[in-house]
Amino acid sequence: MENAAFYENWMSCLRDDAKLKHIAIPGSHNAGTYQMIPFAKCQGGSLYEQYRHGVRFFDTRFHIGINGKVVFEHGIMGGTPLEEGLRDIRRMIENNDSEFFIFDLHFPKEEYLIGKLGRHYRRDFGVVNELLEKYIEPQQYALTDFRNIADVTMDDIRKSGKRVLLNWDDDGIIGAVNAPLFAPWRPDYYGMHIDGFFEKTLTFFDEVPENALFCYFTQRTPGIGTEEGLKNPITLEKAVRKNFHRLTDTIANDPVLLEKANIIAGDFMTDSHAKSNRILSLNLKKGVVKPECEDLFYKMVQV
Repeated sequence: MENAAFYENWMSCLRDDAKLKHIAIPGSHNAGTYQMIPFAKCQGGSLYEQYRHGVRFFDTRFHIGINGKVVFEHGIMGGTPLEEGLRDIRRMIENNDSEFFIFDLHFPKEEYLIGKLGRHYRRDFGVVNELLEKYIEPQQYALTDFRNIADVTMDDIRKSGKRVLLNWDDDGIIGAVNAPLFAPWRPDYYGMHIDGFFEKTLTFFDEVPENALFCYFTQRTPGIGTEEGLKNPITLEKAVRKNFHRLTDTIANDPVLLEKANIIAGDFMTDSHAKSNRILSLNLKKGVVKPECEDLFYKMVQV
């Protein structure tokens, strides 16, 4: 298997009995920001490029812009049309039948920059659902028929023929479900220098509910009054990338952290395969890789 093919099909290497909750999955924070201005940009490549770098969890935020189009967003900033991202998702689905994609959807009524300074948006579920039906076909491809997301296995997914989980904590979006997802974020922790950031955010592993997926965000976030202050995401990413091996080694060498490790998401996932390799390598220690695939998996993600 060539390198590109591996990153596009790595879930084919997972055991049937591997639970979604127990798989180490690379994720992208603010997945749709790849064409935004530097201060709002958290990814450097499109959703399809992120997929080709191993990403299977997409933090997906959008609103309806002043021109009436649904666009990806980061706070009050708007970016690429959602339709472009949905076309990418369709390409992912059609590229193979082995991969499963999780989209954590955010469709706000309003966004605030500072205090009450912000913008209000109208929610038009009809426009969003029309796009979803055109590109994703939720009735065919969205996983909705499960009792507890923490019990869903790769075998369940494979037998169902479903390809996406559209996670949304409200009504209105076709094919979406409110699957428990623990994705903690504290501005004081995420604005710390790198050593304190790792130390503090790893305490989130102590709080993971048994019945939920767990998304551990590894990007630092600019903020007034934090240790790092106001810096753009690419600047903050440099220290994370330089020290990412320390973080994944800590997880790999701690049985409790390793067991709870699930979705590990971050910024600029297409800059190289390095972060995805580190995350995917945890699956070998977690024992969720098919025995016949272990040598291939190790060769592709060796770190």
